[in-house]
Amino acid sequence: MTEIAVTAYTFSPSAGTVTFTAMTVVDAARVVSIYDTSLPGDIEGTAEFGTVLYIGGPHPTCTTSGNVVSLPKDAIPPQAKSTDTLKISYNVDPPEGWQTLTYANVAAFPATGAPETLYLAANTGQLYQWSGAAFVAV
Repeated sequence: MTEIAVTAYTFSPSAGTVTFTAMTVVDAARVVSIYDTSLPGDIEGTAEFGTVLYIGGPHPTCTTSGNVVSLPKDAIPPQAKSTDTLKISYNVDPPEGWQTLTYANVAAFPATGAPETLYLAANTGQLYQWSGAAFVAV
């Protein structure tokens, strides 16, 4: 599994949401883990990451809508703040038979894309697919 760290987000503890501000979340099952690194670790062996808000997927109460991940309300500690730093891992593995090519940014993509290929802009973590005419965020 290929994971990327998501660094552009807005965290709303009261709403139980994490909004990805530089990428679209394709599938809740692709969110590998979310830790609140501003709070102490709460599970043995994870202290260096912080408090676990979410691990693994799919989760019956972790859903996505566009670029918003909604977490289970009981997963958010009452002391969590919107200014807390989160450590988010996201699985960017392509569908079976597809490949993912990584480039520094969209400007570095080739002039035309290939079928069954995802293109990852490393500066934002956003995945793109060639539509036949242009690269489209997925």
